[in-house]
Amino acid sequence: MYMLKPGDLLFIDGKTVHRAGLFSDAGTYERSIIHFDRDWLMPLLRFLDLEDLLSIFQENKQGKLRVIRPQTISKVEELLKRLTFLVAVDDHDKQAEQQLVLVDLLLSVKRGTESILDKPNMRGDEKTAIAERVSKFIAENYRESLSIERIAKEVNLSKSYLSHVFKDISGQTIMQYIMGYRLSQATHALESHPEYTIKHISKLHGFESDAHFSRYFKAHFNVTPSKYRKQLNNHKGEYVL
Repeated sequence: MYMLKPGDLLFIDGKTVHRAGLFSDAGTYERSIIHFDRDWLMPLLRFLDLEDLLSIFQENKQGKLRVIRPQTISKVEELLKRLTFLVAVDDHDKQAEQQLVLVDLLLSVKRGTESILDKPNMRGDEKTAIAERVSKFIAENYRESLSIERIAKEVNLSKSYLSHVFKDISGQTIMQYIMGYRLSQATHALESHPEYTIKHISKLHGFESDAHFSRYFKAHFNVTPSKYRKQLNNHKGEYVL
């Protein structure tokens, strides 16, 4: 869990299940999002010998927190504005400039880092610590058959208390989180491994069968996995910024 305030940056690996939660009276919030495919940016990073820049997106999985100097945040905000402007630009140099600006943004964050710390329990309470232990266990074992009983035994808590705590912190049940995590990983496999069959992907990511995976996928995306993959191929090269 990260308690964010205006001006904070959160770098998330595309396979990470996440959601926003409000812990104040504010009914709304505003966020700016850059979503890109690593394969789209990697050729430029390799040319510049900067592949390690993408390691920033793995730090939250490792429980790390990056402290960035205030002046760097100001520069990043300007680069975000430039990326927003480029969305509306229609010329053949657009994608190249998007890549260059994004690399500049990532490099600015790296150079403007004051320190990298172990992430503390952001709310400082036992419930948050329990929820994070559970989510970590799920991330490491989601391919296996999981039950609330098994997870409760792992964290040494009763099923009822564990269920209550996790729902209170995450806003969803443990089983909803497990299925959402499996769906996220399977969706990434659909996108990044065209050589994998639907059946292989479903088995690899903990679904009972390819039929179960297809039903669950369609319930969330309104298309079947095979149709999603076809649409993805039709729009290859388009990126959200």
